[in-house]
Amino acid sequence: PKADPLPSCIVNAKLFTEIVSDLWKKARIEVWENQGRTWEVVKKASPGNVEDFEDIVMADGGSGEAAIVLAVKFHEEAGRQKFGCAYCNVTQRELGVAEFVDGDQYLNLESFFLQVGAKECLLPAPAKTSIAENDVIIDVLKRIGVVHSEVKRTDFVPRKEGWSAFSGLFRDGTVLNEECEMKDALGALGALANYLHLFDGDDNGQFSLKKVELNKYMRMDAAAIQALHLFPESTGPFEQTSNRQAG
Repeated sequence: PKADPLPSCIVNAKLFTEIVSDLWKKARIEVWENQGRTWEVVKKASPGNVEDFEDIVMADGGSGEAAIVLAVKFHEEAGRQKFGCAYCNVTQRELGVAEFVDGDQYLNLESFFLQVGAKECLLPAPAKTSIAENDVIIDVLKRIGVVHSEVKRTDFVPRKEGWSAFSGLFRDGTVLNEECEMKDALGALGALANYLHLFDGDDNGQFSLKKVELNKYMRMDAAAIQALHLFPESTGPFEQTSNRQAG
């Protein structure tokens, strides 16, 4: 039997721009183009990566939002989950790293996302023998309104060159001290760089590097931020509750 057609509607250029300006903050966008016999993705965007639609986002004054994506590598250590994280704020040309352990409710992880203002999370695709290993983290992300994307597990393997593989991205004068011991964060940074194609663009020497330490912030979960009305609630047609940094 003939498949049902994909639901669709026709919009003009102005409305398309308005939709993209609003939708990129909380969902993935793909633009497909007919290439004869097949359709191919020619543009895409997500809350943490708006490179293909940068002209639209910036024309809207950046929509008052920064595209921040965070990669998370995790494994069990001494009965607790250890996380190695790396994030990128493309607007401010900032890369950040952190490592910490967490309990079974992942309160530190939730707090970390709120502190850096991440809107998208990269996770290693689960192994075939453990397809549910990301489920608890995904539940945390849903609770705080963060979109997740799964990428190849091999992207999270630390590069043989270590931190020197990323030295070309950092601004002159960047000194690596404690970061050199952060192997899990190094793996997360590698996945982040691949996802954002940081080595393919003109970003060499433009990024600062920040080590984030949770104990320097007031830790608050999403429920506390909503109860205290620290940030205004969004009211756009596609909006969901979002959280930002409080430190």
